[in-house]
Amino acid sequence: MRDLLIGEVFRAAARAVPDTVAAVAGDRRLTYGQLAERGDAVAAALAAQGVTCRDRVVMWSGTDLDAVPLFAGLAFLGAVFAPANALLSADEATDMIALARPSLLVVDEAHAADGAAIAARLGIESVLLGDLAGAPAAPAPVDHPDRREDDTHVVFFTSGSTGKPKGVMLSNRTNYLRTHPGSQFEPRGATVCLYPLFHMGAWTIALQAFQTQTTLVIVPASDPVGVLHAVRNWEATHLNAIPAVWRRLLDAVAEVDGEPLASIRLADSGTSATPPELLEALAAAM
Repeated sequence: MRDLLIGEVFRAAARAVPDTVAAVAGDRRLTYGQLAERGDAVAAALAAQGVTCRDRVVMWSGTDLDAVPLFAGLAFLGAVFAPANALLSADEATDMIALARPSLLVVDEAHAADGAAIAARLGIESVLLGDLAGAPAAPAPVDHPDRREDDTHVVFFTSGSTGKPKGVMLSNRTNYLRTHPGSQFEPRGATVCLYPLFHMGAWTIALQAFQTQTTLVIVPASDPVGVLHAVRNWEATHLNAIPAVWRRLLDAVAEVDGEPLASIRLADSGTSATPPELLEALAAAM
């Protein structure tokens, strides 16, 4: 029986639906074929930096489409993806990043200076996310032969609300099974993701979309009208938001032509109680 590896989710999609849009953020998009190619390029660039199977790589970055090829490339390489909260100060981020004991720190331009200082403090290198995303194409797929399904796939950090943040490790097998659609054969469309890409929720939602070879549309929750436009324009069927954000979306419906939530078939929520009146309002809007 074959191991359940996250890298194989991207390989399968690239074979089956290479021209389907895998991920969108703003004006940028990647098809599944492009995502596999860019993931291999990132994996090769990381390997050239000395990253190998089971090494941990921390990403300290705002939400950026370039994070998606990094996520895929690390899965191909068998290395561990550990996103750190982009809103933390340098001192706070140092504690969180050090917790992962990473081999490499990946940062965006906004975090470049602080990232270089943190990396030097930890005795590792830092590299720009954009530089990885622009790496030359790999001559061949980069699938590390030693990958196993019980290897750690991701480390997600808790908020530290009861003390210092803690890193929660999830294996390839765990992430594969918890995001697999199983026997749910209902038609699926695009999924709109409101969570920042350092959040566990974002990558859970992303993997659910990638497992079903559909489109992930990344939109900030702070722009409710933009979210509604994304749902309408992509005819999204899946949307996950906390109750407070659902309320903001419902309040903004009147600002968007038509019935922008009419395509939604699965409306998820969590983190706090969802009042019956909110559920009734959601049902009416869909």
